[in-house]
Amino acid sequence: MGVLLSRQLIVMNPNDERPLDTVPLVLPPCISVSMHLVDLINLFQAAGGRGKGGLHLAIVCARPEIASEALERGESIPKDAGVVGIVTLEDVVEELLQEEIYDEVDRDLELSQW
Repeated sequence: MGVLLSRQLIVMNPNDERPLDTVPLVLPPCISVSMHLVDLINLFQAAGGRGKGGLHLAIVCARPEIASEALERGESIPKDAGVVGIVTLEDVVEELLQEEIYDEVDRDLELSQW
């Protein structure tokens, strides 16, 4: 269990037909619903922590320690961890700025609504 960073695929030879289970995955941090947004940004920036590797998303849980332990064992997150959702760096920055960040996805969504 983990997150596949697409930039890892850039250096792979497509002719190798390498199975997905041989590609290293990054474990996302599991955080509490009460974590302060500034602390979450610091976690995303942490060079030595789980923020390492450029993973800018976290799993929000009622009991993050249960979720983290399961992921570390290579297991699915159990229901009693109380997963609430996923938060990204973009989500955090938008909340701190109190303003929407428009990127290529938002622009494509706007065009499709026309």
